[in-house]
Amino acid sequence: FLKHAFLSALIAQRLASYLKLDPGEAFLAGLMRDIGVYLLATEDRAKYLEVIKETDFNISKLPPVENKVFGTYHALMSARLLQEWKFSNEVLMGVAFHHNPEKADPRYQPFAYLTFLAEQAVFRLGFDNGIADILEGDIENPPVKLLDALAYFDMNIETYDEISQLSLEEADNMGL
Repeated sequence: FLKHAFLSALIAQRLASYLKLDPGEAFLAGLMRDIGVYLLATEDRAKYLEVIKETDFNISKLPPVENKVFGTYHALMSARLLQEWKFSNEVLMGVAFHHNPEKADPRYQPFAYLTFLAEQAVFRLGFDNGIADILEGDIENPPVKLLDALAYFDMNIETYDEISQLSLEEADNMGL
């Protein structure tokens, strides 16, 4: 989970530099986007084990199953905590909408899409987050949602994967 979070932060930072967004804010959004998983799991471990079982390790099922079981989901819990800690609106909205960036206020969609892309990149590199992963065929045949996020930034999949790979190399050089 921690390696997934840190690698997501590095990818978000590198993507932000490429996209001319604030790399520091992007790093924070990538790092903190899933802290709500811990909040929910701490609130009720048995319920969170039910979430894990129902999602069957499929990341696309995670938010609706968390909503069903808890009445909220990890991205909103993460954003609420970060709001208490006085993080910027860019980070808050990037975290809150990282599973559905198209629903974010247009002012904050760049950070929502960026955070989504950072999380997906880590999955594409072969690192699950301990509770979910992308589907097996999603690497060879990227889902429409990923392609739409790349189109939002007018980025191709090759550039995206190259940025992800450079971030992985950076993490490896750091000993992670």
